[in-house]
Amino acid sequence: MTNNKFVSKDWGYEIWVENNEKYCCKHLRVMPNKWCSFHYHKNKKETFYVIDGELLLLHAKYSDNLAEEIQSCGNPRWDWQHTYPEKSDLYYQFKTLVLKKGDSLTIDTGVLHTFTSNLPSPCDFVEASTFHEDSDSYRVYR
Repeated sequence: MTNNKFVSKDWGYEIWVENNEKYCCKHLRVMPNKWCSFHYHKNKKETFYVIDGELLLLHAKYSDNLAEEIQSCGNPRWDWQHTYPEKSDLYYQFKTLVLKKGDSLTIDTGVLHTFTSNLPSPCDFVEASTFHEDSDSYRVYR
């Protein structure tokens, strides 16, 4: 019998299936119109695999200049493609992806990213990664 860890988040929740020195496996549910923080990892490499719904993902290679730009813009996630192109180069640095059921994407170390459900219903996905440690999540914007 498994003893999974449930972690409530502002954007939904995580169910930790396994986290050991070799790998980590989680089931995540993100709710519509809720975003995780803009963050990156120095050590963790993660792969997302969508099992239900659609995942809207913004990502870009981390830089101090990009982090400062995000912080100065307020909340760059909401309607960001329409609001920020004339104010900054955020629009050009970030890639937008929609992952549908059965799609996967690997996020390398040092890649700034955030995600939400792309539909009016939740998105469920699996995160398979290297070992998870809270101290390796560098949040640029909550």
